[in-house]
Amino acid sequence: LVGPLCGWYALVWAVVCLGACDGASSIGALNKLLMPMPFAVLAAFFARAVTLPGAGAGIRTLFSPDFAAIWSPSIWVAAVSQLFFGVSAGLGEPLESLVQSGPALAFQVFPIAMGLMPLPQLWAALFFLMLLNLGISSAVSMTSPLTTALCERFGTTARRVAPPLHLLGFVSGLIYVSRAGTYWLTLSDHFVPMFLTIVVGLSQCLLVSLAYGARRLLESLPPEDQRLAPWWAFCWQWLLPATLSLLLLAQVIHEGSSPFGGFPGWALAVGWVYSLGPLLLVPLFYCAHARAHGGRRGGGVMGA
Repeated sequence: LVGPLCGWYALVWAVVCLGACDGASSIGALNKLLMPMPFAVLAAFFARAVTLPGAGAGIRTLFSPDFAAIWSPSIWVAAVSQLFFGVSAGLGEPLESLVQSGPALAFQVFPIAMGLMPLPQLWAALFFLMLLNLGISSAVSMTSPLTTALCERFGTTARRVAPPLHLLGFVSGLIYVSRAGTYWLTLSDHFVPMFLTIVVGLSQCLLVSLAYGARRLLESLPPEDQRLAPWWAFCWQWLLPATLSLLLLAQVIHEGSSPFGGFPGWALAVGWVYSLGPLLLVPLFYCAHARAHGGRRGGGVMGA
């Protein structure tokens, strides 16, 4: 483990834990101040980029899509997973030398952009403060629902649930602040969005359609949304499950024929565990629920 990284990593988890304990209200005021920052910083980068030599070539590339890529399942899976990585093309670097995604985008490409700005130290501070705020806000939004669910399930408070829950999250992520952290991050960044996100989305559609009931969910929607009830029901019951199933199948076939990133077989196996391992929690929790209720069917999945 890398000592300084572990220290900052622990501090971030502590802030996230405080946010979950207070229902995200502890960082609400900070968000109101910092949320406009991404738009301001990226707008400033754009304004500077279009004035640099080579900006025209970058803009032409941006608006000249490669339609052959539309047949790649990875493109569609990445879109569904909301992993959009954009690189400004007018920063004075050859287009083919720019990094397209991953940690290098923030720590190699954008520093080049900031170096071309007036007062680069100021823009660098604003940029990384922006990343920190977005990261903490995203982490709180992901851990708070789990904290709330556990509080409701066991009838306790967030101040009792959040510390052990976030300690577990901290320990499980220590691998990313080791000397091989970049490689582990690359594996998880590929496998988790490519498979786990799709499977979770597919499972939610099936639970809504089969277990909870689309009609029951539609009745809980606001009146203005119920006007599109047939469309919502069609999406939940047919369109989304079919689309996600096809994407998942296509991506599995693609992954089998073109292994990711030149990693050795054992590393790819770890990637698959990253992706599919959390799904084992579903049958485990179901079995635990069934055992607690003496195997009765009355509780059902939704009763868990």
